[in-house]
Amino acid sequence: MSLVNLESAGFDTTRKTTLWLVLYMAAYPAVQGRVQEKIDSVVGPERPPALANKPRLVYTGAVIQEVMRIVTMLPVSLPHYAIQDSKIDNMIDI
Repeated sequence: MSLVNLESAGFDTTRKTTLWLVLYMAAYPAVQGRVQEKIDSVVGPERPPALANKPRLVYTGAVIQEVMRIVTMLPVSLPHYAIQDSKIDNMIDI
């Protein structure tokens, strides 16, 4: 039973992440276009992406990480936010 729980937990997290990525790509077509351009330039249209392409797909990885940061995967997880405001280059308050 523990093995089944581990397998379903891993599958469910991957499924939810993929669904959120699709939702965000639909909501932000400019980001979707840039991700597609990067994949096309690194991988090309003739072959599927491979793990060896990952180091050159920095923007795509950043988009995936950002979606995972924004979205709460667990239904009962605590909300997260910064304790204090931050400044980037003394210009932007975050």
